[in-house]
Parts: sequence; C-alpha cells; structure tokens
Amino acid sequence: MCYAVYIGTDTPQPTSEWEKDNRNIYIKDLIERDFPVRTNFSKPFIYYVGSNLGCGCGFFPNGPLYPDDGEDMQRFEKAKRSLKALVAFIEENLATAETVEVFVTWEGRQSEPPTRRRTLSPNELCANPEPFGEEGQLMVNVPIEEQDFIVMKKTSG
Repeated sequence: MCYAVYIGTDTPQPTSEWEKDNRNIYIKDLIERDFPVRTNFSKPFIYYVGSNLGCGCGFFPNGPLYPDDGEDMQRFEKAKRSLKALVAFIEENLATAETVEVFVTWEGRQSEPPTRRRTLSPNELCANPEPFGEEGQLMVNVPIEEQDFIVMKKTSG
C-alpha cells in the first residue's frame, strides 16, 4: 500500500509527470479517484504530489536505516531529496500565502476523512536520522501518519 499526498494552494501550480530516473517531486492534477479529497481542503487548487518512487512513500523514509548498507543509504538519500523538494515546494507557496494544506492518506482511502489535524512549519517535515536500536542502525522518523491533514505555516522567527 502506498501513501497518496495531496496539496492545496491559493494559486495554480505547474504540473509535471513522474520520470523514474530524473524526478524528486512531481505535481499532477487530480483524477477521478482523487476527487473525494477535495472535501478536506479550503484551498481552491488541489494537486496530487508524488516522490521519486512515483507515489508519496518516498517523502516519508520512516524506519530503520543501516549506514553500512549501500543500497539502504542510496534509498534514504533519494527519499531525502524528495522530501527536501516537497519542503521547497511548500516554502515557495508560503512566500505568497499564509498557509498550504497537505493531506496524507493511503491509496484507496481518499474518501475517508482525516483522523488527525495538525499545524506544522515546513522545516518540521525534514527527517533527521537518530541513533536507535542495535549498533550501526539509525532510525528515521518523519512526523506524518496516514490520514493526517496538515496546515503548513511559515516558520516563525
């Protein structure tokens, strides 16, 4: 099962297609299966946003990370680039708007309402691995859960 990530903005956004080897983030207009998410948003422009993996999973590299595993680190670096691109997209929109809205759900659960509503700043999304568990293992934890509706606000200060 994959994450589906939707973003609501005050202004129209350029859309793009996913490219397997050349894309950290892409923005698409909603298609029919996405239409139920509209009821969650107050913003006039709503888009599906995908990561380097093609779905929303690449934005949230949660779980164990083994620094001495080259493939694991490569996947993590790609996920970090996607997450940074998502944060940059949000920050770019916050330059001209008070808020940007984000809804994270599982594919197939688009018609279900959010179970948690939160307010975050974009920098609170950035994953930082923390030492955890067995020796040589790190734990990555992005503060997002399925069915989260997040109002993104500018970083204060």
